[in-house]
Amino acid sequence: MKNPMINSQSGISAVEMLIVVAVIIILTAFAVAQFGNSSANLDRQNIAREFKVVLERARFDSVKRRPGTCAEMSMVVVNSASRFTLLSDTNQNGVLEPALESRITDFTGRSNVRIIGDGITYPINFRFDHRGNATSGDCSSPTPVVATTTFCNMPCATATADGTNSSIVFVSPTGTASMLYGGTSTPTFSNPSVSNVNSNIQVNPMLAVFDPESPSSSPSPSPSGSVEPLPSTTIDPLPTVEPLPTVEPLPTAEPSPSASPSPSPSASATPTPLPACVWGQRPGNPATCVCLEPMWIRASGKCQ
Repeated sequence: MKNPMINSQSGISAVEMLIVVAVIIILTAFAVAQFGNSSANLDRQNIAREFKVVLERARFDSVKRRPGTCAEMSMVVVNSASRFTLLSDTNQNGVLEPALESRITDFTGRSNVRIIGDGITYPINFRFDHRGNATSGDCSSPTPVVATTTFCNMPCATATADGTNSSIVFVSPTGTASMLYGGTSTPTFSNPSVSNVNSNIQVNPMLAVFDPESPSSSPSPSPSGSVEPLPSTTIDPLPTVEPLPTVEPLPTAEPSPSASPSPSPSASATPTPLPACVWGQRPGNPATCVCLEPMWIRASGKCQ
């Protein structure tokens, strides 16, 4: 009896091929779409981050220079929906020069990102004083600023801006700038509540107030009695002075004898210095020369 031979068959059918191709196309389309959104998100976040950085630079420059007037404060101006300008003392001469020190950032041709908002009127000013506090408006009437600047990928509106297509830069009244996701509710600031503490309430039972009694000074005695005025006396006129007698001319003094001049000391004779001895010369006695170094008088009596 012969065993039947099993022939193995391998391969794929056309239906399986179509299924695999369809899955690859779907995954590729999804990846391309996500990559495109990522690029747009990165562009938007970079622009928003640049705006946050220029706000921090303007604030730091004002705190460093400590301007005294509004015109000297560093500032950031939002000129339009796609342009903002930084004005700070870049050359460090202590004076703001808008014609030379303005740094303009224009992202019109970079991407489709724009600044959006309801009722926005350009330009928008962000000024920083010597303490770093942020103000807005003109110098004639500055107002504290609590502002949000929304950067959104167009087409976009305030109602449709969310975390997927927008970024927010928030500026607090103290001048600090923070970057938030789109659609995030901005924080609100109010005056802190102050509670009154009665004076008879002991806040810390371990605390004791030391209040020593100050020494009482004795009262100064008050003057007693009234002072009687002194009696006024009338001064009689002084007697008339008789004219003094005429002084006779004094006798002339005889000339006093003049002192005889003392004799001046005579100068003593100065000895003549001896010359230096030459090689092999005897100084002699009395000496006729002086033996100088590096030579000296040998046992023979010669200067060598």
